[in-house]
Parts: sequence; C-alpha cells; structure tokens
Amino acid sequence: MKNYALIYFLILFVVWWSDSYSKSNVSDSFESVNSASVQEEEEGPSTELVIGEHQTELGIVFIFEGAIKDTIYNGTNILPEDATDVHLEARVNWGKDSIVGAVEGGFVPYLDINATVMNESTGNQASVDLMPHLNLIDNFHYALNMKLPGAVNDIYTVTFTIQGDPAIDTLLYHHDFVQEYSSMEKPSLIPEELTLTYKHIDFIEIASATRR
Repeated sequence: MKNYALIYFLILFVVWWSDSYSKSNVSDSFESVNSASVQEEEEGPSTELVIGEHQTELGIVFIFEGAIKDTIYNGTNILPEDATDVHLEARVNWGKDSIVGAVEGGFVPYLDINATVMNESTGNQASVDLMPHLNLIDNFHYALNMKLPGAVNDIYTVTFTIQGDPAIDTLLYHHDFVQEYSSMEKPSLIPEELTLTYKHIDFIEIASATRR
C-alpha cells in the first residue's frame, strides 16, 4: 500500500513540475517577443504618417499619408529623391460596405487626386498631382515625392482634391452600375469634386528619415 502511495505522489510531482516548466518557457518566450517588438519600434522611425481618412457613400476608403521619400522609376516629370522632402500618398481601396461586386481592399483606379500643402507660418504653398504607384508594401496607391514649401520642421495644412474619372473615355460604365449608383447624365466614382483639408500636420520625423 505504501508503494502505491509513493508512486501516486511521484506521478503528481512529475505532472506539477512539467506544467510549471512549460508555463515558465511560454512566459519567457512571450516576454522576449514583446521586448523585440518594442525595440524595433523604438529604434526605427515610423515609415508612414497618417494625415487623415475618409470614406465615400460608395464605400471607397481614402487613407492619406506622409511617407519617407523614395527613388521612383518610370516617371518623366518627377523630382529626384534628394530634391524632395516627403512621399505624399493616398491609399484608395474598396471598404467593407461598398458597391456590389467590389473586392474589399481592392485598389480603386482612374481617380484624379491633387494635394496642396500650405505652410501655416508663411502661407507658401506647393501642389502636386498624385500618380499611381506600385510597391511591395501598399501595392497600388496614388503618391508623389514632393518638396515642402518651407522647412521640414514647419507645420502644414494639407488639402486633397479628388475627382472621379473626369475625362471622357477614361472609364466606361455598364447600365446596371448607372441604374444602381449614379445618374444617367454623368456616371462617376466620385459624383462631385471632393475636397478634404487636414490642419496642423508635422512632417519632421518622416522628412528627416531615409529608407536605406
């Protein structure tokens, strides 16, 4: 009987020790992962500054960002990277509640997007037309490197003006879309010109960083 009691006690001890060891390892691993994540965030600058967000009635989601300037290829009238301060971006995708047949997260093409940046101290302005870009982070998006109208540590107001395929023959619409979502006279992804203004934007961290 004493032997059975001893065996039972040993089994309980082994189970307890195994459970304690396992929890200790999981805890150590979790702390290591969190420490590494915090270190990464502390060591590197943010790669994108969110300027503002907007969603249209059709479910098009706009996320406007200031990103670190980059070397851009295949453009003819763009400034070289070292002549600019920031990479101004508009990520434009279908949202969760969008038109029938749209894929959530899918890029929305054929928009004209202009960005005007105003220095809040001097009133000086610079304007750029955002062009379609492709990278391995955001995939398709609208963007352009630009020179700020002032010092990188100044504060700015940024105004985005969006038009939906204003040129004839740019994008053609089927009858079902026009019936459901637009007018017969002028179907468009953006029926009326959209103007969005965001004040007190500080680009200093983004403008001072480099990608490489």
